[in-house]
Amino acid sequence: MDNVYNRRLSRISHQTLIFLHIPKTAGTTLRSILMRQYSDGKVCLIYDGDDNPFISTEEFNAFTDDKKSSYDAIMGHLTFGLHHMLPKELKYTYAAIIRDPVKRVLSLYNHFINNQFKDSGHSILDFIADRNAQFDNHQVRILSGKHAPFGKCSEMMLNAAIKNLSKKFSLVGITEMFEETLFLANKLLGWKAVPYANKNIGKNMSNPAPDVHDDSVINRIKEYNSLDIKLYEYASNLMWGKIRNTGADWEENLREFKDELAFKIQEPVVHFLREKAGTRLPANAKLKKDTTEETEQVIREDVRHANKLKIKKEDDMLNPKELNEKLRDRVSQKFDNPAVKKSAKAVVDEFIQLITDELKNSGEVRIPKLGVLKVIERPAGMKTEAGTEVKIPARKIIKLVMAKQLKEVIDPDNK
Repeated sequence: MDNVYNRRLSRISHQTLIFLHIPKTAGTTLRSILMRQYSDGKVCLIYDGDDNPFISTEEFNAFTDDKKSSYDAIMGHLTFGLHHMLPKELKYTYAAIIRDPVKRVLSLYNHFINNQFKDSGHSILDFIADRNAQFDNHQVRILSGKHAPFGKCSEMMLNAAIKNLSKKFSLVGITEMFEETLFLANKLLGWKAVPYANKNIGKNMSNPAPDVHDDSVINRIKEYNSLDIKLYEYASNLMWGKIRNTGADWEENLREFKDELAFKIQEPVVHFLREKAGTRLPANAKLKKDTTEETEQVIREDVRHANKLKIKKEDDMLNPKELNEKLRDRVSQKFDNPAVKKSAKAVVDEFIQLITDELKNSGEVRIPKLGVLKVIERPAGMKTEAGTEVKIPARKIIKLVMAKQLKEVIDPDNK
C-alpha cells in the first residue's frame, strides 16, 4: 500500500494544486500551512475584493500561460472550474477542506456581525431573508462549480460536487478533523508537519447572539443547507476511506503523525529548552550521550510526564520550588553533570515566561497532551450581593481546553 501511495504522490507532485478556500472552514489556517510547503513565488493567492493584497480572478486570467504554469499551488476563494483558466497541457489536481454546515453558518454569521455588519442587529434569519447565498448550501455551490438562485440548489448540483470530489480532488479534508486532514495531506501531497496557529478565529463564539441556539433557527439553517449536510457526510466518509487506504498500520501512523505535529507546534519551546541545556554547560563539559538527541529525548519524556500529573485540589498543587526540584531530579537521572542540574530552575522560569509571552502576544498556547491555554474575554455583567446588584467589569481570563489524553486521566469514567 505504501508503494501505491508513493507512486500517487510522485504523480501529484507534478501537478498544479488548486486549493478551494471555502469561507469559515479553517482555510486561513490551512493557507499558512500551505505557504510553508512550497518555495517562494510558487504559490498564487487569488481573493477577489478591493480590501486585500491578493490578486483577483480577472488578474490571474490575464496572466500568460508561462506565468500560470510557474505556480506549484493556487489557493483562494474560488469555485470549481479554475482549471479552465490554466494552459490545456498543464496537469492539475484540486483540494478543499469542508466543515459541518451548521457550524460553518454560525461561524459565518459571527464573522459578519463582528465585521461588515457590526451593530446592524442582523439575525441569521435576516441574512437568510436577504437571500445571501453564503447561507444557502454554499459548499455545494463552490465544489460543484455551478450557479443557482438562492434556495434553488438542486440534487444535480450535489451530485456534481460529489463527482468532482471523487474524480478531481486529491485531498478532501474536514475542519473538525484538522489533524487527520494534515495527515492525509502528508500522505497524498507530501506536506510536512509544520507548527501552526489558528488564524482568523471569529470573535465571541463562546457568547454568540441569543437566537443562535434557538431550535427553530438551527432547523432553518439545516433547511437551507440540506445538500451541504449530505455533502459533508460524503466527504467525511471519503476522507476516512483515504486515511484507511494509506496502509494496514494507518492508526499507528496517524498517532505518530499527531505526536510529531504536536511536537512541531511546541518546537520553539523545545528549541529553547535544548539551547538552555547546552549553553549552560562549561566549555570542557560533556553529556553522557549526544547533546541534541539526549536533550530532546529528556524534553519529550518530561513533557509527557508533566502532562500526566493529577492536580486534585489547590493544596496538592506543585509550587515553583517543588517543580524545580522535580525537574532537577529527573534531569539528574539523565545527565551526570552539575551544570545541567543547576539549570533546572532557569528552564522552569524561562518556560513559564515563554508561555506568558505567548499568551500575551497571540492569546493561545497549545501544549501537547495537556491541551490549549486560551485568553478569552469575559463580558461585563451583574451579580447580586446581599440584595444589591453589583456591576462586574469585563475582564480577560485564561481557559484550558483539555486534550483527550488529559481528560482520560482526570475523568476516566467519561472517556
